[in-house]
Amino acid sequence: MRTLSFFKITLMSIVSLLCIWLIGCEADTDLYGELTQFQEDETITEDFDTTPIPDNATGSEEEFVVDENSYFVSSEASGSNDGKSEATAWTWSEAVAKARPGMTIYVKAGKYTSGNFEFNQRGDSSEKLRFIGYKEVPGDIDAFKQTLLSNSVRDRRGTTRLANDEEFDYTKRPTALDMPFFEKAYLRNDMFFTIRGQFIEFHNFIIKGGDFGMFFNADSANNKVINCIIMEQGNLDIGSRDSSHPDRYQGFGIANRSSTNLEVRFCSFLNSEQHALEIKGANSGVYADNVVYSYNEVNGTDYFFLITSESGRPSSDLIVEYNRCHRLTSTTHGGHGFIVKNGAINNTIRNWKVINTNIEASFASSTNNTFEKGELNGSYYTDGDPLAYILTSNSATGNTFKDIIIDNVWGGLVFLDHGEDRSNAYAGRANDYINIIVKNAQYGVIFSESYAHLGPTTDNQFLNCTFYNTQFGIRAHRENSGNAFINCHFSASASLYTNHRGYVLNANTKFENCHFSGNLNRNSPLAFEENNIIDGNPMFSDPNSIIDGSFDVSGLELLPNSPLRGAGKDIGHLNSKASKDFNGKTRSSFNIGAF
Repeated sequence: MRTLSFFKITLMSIVSLLCIWLIGCEADTDLYGELTQFQEDETITEDFDTTPIPDNATGSEEEFVVDENSYFVSSEASGSNDGKSEATAWTWSEAVAKARPGMTIYVKAGKYTSGNFEFNQRGDSSEKLRFIGYKEVPGDIDAFKQTLLSNSVRDRRGTTRLANDEEFDYTKRPTALDMPFFEKAYLRNDMFFTIRGQFIEFHNFIIKGGDFGMFFNADSANNKVINCIIMEQGNLDIGSRDSSHPDRYQGFGIANRSSTNLEVRFCSFLNSEQHALEIKGANSGVYADNVVYSYNEVNGTDYFFLITSESGRPSSDLIVEYNRCHRLTSTTHGGHGFIVKNGAINNTIRNWKVINTNIEASFASSTNNTFEKGELNGSYYTDGDPLAYILTSNSATGNTFKDIIIDNVWGGLVFLDHGEDRSNAYAGRANDYINIIVKNAQYGVIFSESYAHLGPTTDNQFLNCTFYNTQFGIRAHRENSGNAFINCHFSASASLYTNHRGYVLNANTKFENCHFSGNLNRNSPLAFEENNIIDGNPMFSDPNSIIDGSFDVSGLELLPNSPLRGAGKDIGHLNSKASKDFNGKTRSSFNIGAF
């Protein structure tokens, strides 16, 4: 356990960093103005596919063969060719103009610059229009031929691939030698690729610059973006504090504005400034095996994966899985990793990895979403960066967070209200946190300060959570009421909770069937209305294995004779998802903690 002397981060530095985060978010006027049009009573009915990606190991969806429907594009083409071979290749502009459903257009690696390209072709399932990038020969880049990781992984199963099945290192800059490289300068509201058609596929492209890299509107359907690198949309010279600058909230990698059944897979998003992958008003599609990387120290990516509404149409019933968010700690703005916001309903984000940013539910109209089977890795103790956590904010209600490991953070579960949802002033209300493991943290839970100290944190349930190797269990820095910790374990070296600036942990906080270790001489759970403390050595199987940076938490499983076995309260009626433990095993009885 760390001693107090280890905590080199001062309160002032924490507040300063939080202010940077808030300033970077509070003035998203274009986004917020549109989202406030969402009508909660509007019902959208549409068929959708919630089938998860199968656990197949390898295999391309389709074989790319050169036949009578094949055409070629080269950056060295001069025009007026028939496009039937690499020697007589089309220019890219010719290809866009002449493309028809049923064609496969092979685009050779090289530099393609400028232009605005619209794709209005409307094919069908038997006659698709496919643009396939390649390096030397058609088919030498095929992400579907890689060996995928197990479907139990909390991360990407597959990655962006280069020629000959080489993995693309997303921390390095790609070149025109890797894939066809489309580049243009930033111009506000400029759209590089606009897709209004149907059954159009883009494989193995690099799209750099512009304001919108790829824009899919409501007329588009059944399109695919496979194994592409989308990078540096927006004005990279505008800082996160320059909220009055018209370019501050610009830069979109892929924008889905109510497109039907869009598939985005094996893609790498490199510092698209505002929204890397934006999903607005959608209720179908595949979004898997992607990574968003934020590295611009002036102003990194704001929203990594944004799920929200579009003109009153919610995004609902989506499965977003096997994706990664990664922010460099030198990037000033903490950003939002996976976020469901104003009009995101009944979506599932699962099997994910987040590095140095957060996951978030925000607004009362973001409800019944599930975040599960994830890993969140911060850098609080290594780099002094406090901006990685699970954030519940601005009245988000009725969401579930389950089977998640959080490591090396200032706070594991953080609650905020900074006034964006004016109709409901809560800093999280009636959300459930099940089988959450927070380890190596200063705080397990933070009812947090904000510049306005607006709504309270109320009626949230923390079920079978393990807060291990924390300095404090709970930080009370805003009004709170009716929150319940049931079947939880707290290991806190300093105290169970702390009170700040007149805010206190409400006496109606429940600690039912909980176990505590560490320093309980100060701020004991005995002061609260309902408590049932389970005593004894927890008898974890291998607590010495629970180290910084490791996401192997099997050492927190309980030995057969642990007093925490069977000592929990049956909570299946509180949330049916609590019927299984962290490993996915059905609970025959309820233990204390995540296992």
